[in-house]
Amino acid sequence: MKRIWTMFLAVLMLCSALFVPAMAADEPSINVTVSRQEAMPGDELTAELIVSNNPGVAVMNFDISYDTTRLKLTGFESQLDWKVGIGTPKERAIWSDLNGWNDNGSCLKLKFRVRDDAAAGAASITISELDIIDIDEEPITFSVTAGSVTVKQIPVPATSITLNKTVTTIYTGANETLIATVEPNDTTDTVTWTSSATGVATVDTNGKVTAVATGTATITAKAGSKSATCVVTV
Repeated sequence: MKRIWTMFLAVLMLCSALFVPAMAADEPSINVTVSRQEAMPGDELTAELIVSNNPGVAVMNFDISYDTTRLKLTGFESQLDWKVGIGTPKERAIWSDLNGWNDNGSCLKLKFRVRDDAAAGAASITISELDIIDIDEEPITFSVTAGSVTVKQIPVPATSITLNKTVTTIYTGANETLIATVEPNDTTDTVTWTSSATGVATVDTNGKVTAVATGTATITAKAGSKSATCVVTV
């Protein structure tokens, strides 16, 4: 008898392992799908709310939560009759229909603009404080997967680059650090360093030149399309 019970429990546990994930996969959900992965200040984008496993809803209310330091909500569109409090202290979206809505797919598309002063970094977009009710006036729980967009800086090209020295002499085994000045100060171009003869002198990513052997080498600092040189004699 004990053996039969052991076998029964084993079968029950196996069935639980098989059916629980399937049930979880069928739970109502909303996925926030952003139209672009990267954007720059001034760019426009959308965040579409995609519904899956919709059991049939009659009321949907939720807050639109996003990075307000980088994004601004500018509008929305949908086949459903939504009311969205754009620009209000608590931007909340409200929809109701006594006939209900039981489709899957897009229920609301939100329009955003990247703020002109947005800092570089990830900006999340999601919904929160959900209040969703079915046609029987029973609450329904939806899981939510947030979306995001990475804000990039608008490229500011370098207009000039100069070095503190155009010629220098370094003894074998010694080193000297060259200093590059790039204009404008807010350029997004970075300085790269190269040596024309690494057997004579090498240079690291910070402009530190190390004398290796007797001879001459040209050290070049480049930022974008601009460059400056220093001739090193060892």
